[in-house]
Amino acid sequence: MRRFKIVKIFASVAILLGVLSFLKYSSSYHFSTDVQFTIANTPIVGVKIEEQEYPVLLDFGSKFQMNMKPDLLEKISTETAGTASWLNVKGERYTQRKHTIPKVQIGPFVYKKVCAIEKPLKSTCILWDYSNSN
Repeated sequence: MRRFKIVKIFASVAILLGVLSFLKYSSSYHFSTDVQFTIANTPIVGVKIEEQEYPVLLDFGSKFQMNMKPDLLEKISTETAGTASWLNVKGERYTQRKHTIPKVQIGPFVYKKVCAIEKPLKSTCILWDYSNSN
């Protein structure tokens, strides 16, 4: 009888720990945030850099982590990381300076050493201009 009680207590503790660990880790991979959309239906989310929040356009098809205006890159601490180049759909090559941002936060997630390229001053490398769509 005593052995049954010990097994029952052990099983109860194991189940309780399992439930607590599930509750702790199940919500840590998900968060909700406000999303705005441009006129072209491209999502924009708030990104925190150096305790300042900036609206950032999400481009799921880009090979670059971030694409930022040069004046914004001058305001924050970055390290120069060479140049980045790419081709548009017409085969035209574009080259911009590449930077590394030490820390970027989206919701509860913190990313370190994020690569950012300077957004071209002229939007000649894209098919449409979305700069006036805010």
